[in-house]
Amino acid sequence: MKLKECKIKNFRCLKNFGPVPLYNLTMLIGENDSGKSSVLDALEMALNNLFPNESDFYYIEGIPTEPIQIELKFDVSPSETIDSKFLNSSSDLLYKVTYDKHQTKNEIQGQAYTNELLNQDFSKLKTPELKAILDVLGIVTEGKVNNNQRVELIEQYLNENTLEVEEKWTVAPKEILDIIPRFEKYCSSDYETPEKLIEKTLKDVFKSELYTKNPDTGETIVHESITGFEEKVREKLNEKVGELNGFVNTYNNQISNVSVEPIIDFTNGLKTGKLLLTEDNGGTYYLENKGEGTKKRLFMAILDWDRQIMLESVTKPVIRGYDEPDSNLHYEAQRKMYYSIRDITYQAQSQIQAIVCTHSLTMVDRAPSKIINLIKKNLEGHSNVEYLKSGGDSDIDEFLNSVTSNMGITNSSIFYERCFLLVEGITEENALPILYHKYFNRTLSESGIKIINIEGNGSWYNFVRLMGKNKSKLMLTLLDSDSKEPGTSCSLTLANLRSMGFQEDFIDKNVFYIGSKEFEDSFSSELYLKCLNLHWKKADGSLWTLEEIDLFKAEEKFSDKIVNEAAKLSQIFEPGKKCTKETLAIRMAELIDANDVPQELLVLFEEANRITGIQ
Repeated sequence: MKLKECKIKNFRCLKNFGPVPLYNLTMLIGENDSGKSSVLDALEMALNNLFPNESDFYYIEGIPTEPIQIELKFDVSPSETIDSKFLNSSSDLLYKVTYDKHQTKNEIQGQAYTNELLNQDFSKLKTPELKAILDVLGIVTEGKVNNNQRVELIEQYLNENTLEVEEKWTVAPKEILDIIPRFEKYCSSDYETPEKLIEKTLKDVFKSELYTKNPDTGETIVHESITGFEEKVREKLNEKVGELNGFVNTYNNQISNVSVEPIIDFTNGLKTGKLLLTEDNGGTYYLENKGEGTKKRLFMAILDWDRQIMLESVTKPVIRGYDEPDSNLHYEAQRKMYYSIRDITYQAQSQIQAIVCTHSLTMVDRAPSKIINLIKKNLEGHSNVEYLKSGGDSDIDEFLNSVTSNMGITNSSIFYERCFLLVEGITEENALPILYHKYFNRTLSESGIKIINIEGNGSWYNFVRLMGKNKSKLMLTLLDSDSKEPGTSCSLTLANLRSMGFQEDFIDKNVFYIGSKEFEDSFSSELYLKCLNLHWKKADGSLWTLEEIDLFKAEEKFSDKIVNEAAKLSQIFEPGKKCTKETLAIRMAELIDANDVPQELLVLFEEANRITGIQ
């Protein structure tokens, strides 16, 4: 059973939050106080049967408004034996927990009888209530009948007769509550204290030994015999602590032994004492007395150890919430943590899901774009969620798993940049940043503008479609004028944009053209002459002339002609100095005066600034 979606209402800043798509591994990103941690707290409350604090309710002018409501949608695998009456029409398990100031209501949405009397737990009803149901069903009893027999008669009738049902919310039965995943939350302080991480991992081992699954019902129950159980569990826990040594030695071969004493308490649960390290020289130290280097290496060893144990011992579905696991960790530790969490959740038959709240670009940029949810507050202080949508298109949905590797653009750019400028050419890619900085005295990066060159990228089509479905209001395109001509070799054309679903309003306002034919011919012949004679003088010592530049411009493809001629006649072939479209773009942009930047580009830049909110 995997949690695939959640909605949260009236919990802190989560006024009407969601739906949020959830996967084996999900990342929540956003600014501080945007509501990321509140999502984890809401899930922990709903899944672990906790009650909200007074401050968790949503208030207007000091008065709590509506009840807190947390709605969860679970994907049920074919191997899970859940009665279909507990599932909705899509065969999902919909589970809702509602909290008012005094009580909690747990419900599921499934197939229920239209007669509300029949949707109750009959075993909890009193004699008058059971008699009333028997009368409604027309069941006549003879002789003396007790309540157990009345329940049997009602259930027999329901099994043998087809009554009218509908999809509706009803009280969640115990058999559903028993299989709902539990939630484990990891706070930033846990990562700073390796002992806490070890304790959490050993608690999972403890629970896997304490509980067993009923083979007939699938229900999780306490182990039948406690006799000798404590010694068996202690032996298992010590075995797992012993396995930690191998992982620690991989990261720090000066430590020969790690020991921690599990304290078994059937009332309050498992606890552990201080972590004791023994070094090769025989010295013994508590971890708290060691330096940060030792703690960080131990931390990474614990991640590997935890991953192995989770895959071995967790049999009931678990959702792990990691709240800023990157806090105070160096780059390598952040990278290691991402892959450890990913491996735990994506292993075959894994019962673990993970939801990670993070600011770490190291982690964010390694994840598939599909699993990232950006949480932002609106002007009213309510949290909203943004994520990349495929619109039901299977090609885009598949592309979402590999955006960064296919396009060379990071997730952090996709989610955080404020304007995207699509171009088709290495000249534009290299010249535009210099020209923008020269005119506005700030960089594109400072303004939140990202240039994306789609030239030569086989994935450009799905990428542009993805951006169109999710970021069209932040997207501008700069096209060569000859892209409007029939038979053009350009990828980005009006026909292609229309076929990808872009509306005429976008084409009118967000598509810009430059040059009589292409970007390169929008610059003066005098500038090209100055650039070639400065950087690519002819090998025979003669200077380039305006007549030559004008002849190049008369060619069908000016940009190819001038680069080829400059490279051939200058005889400069050294990488980085040879005349290429890239080097020519950079040298031309460096030479141009700010007042000579083509007008078409200034109009484009002003529109990009408007989109980013920069005046």
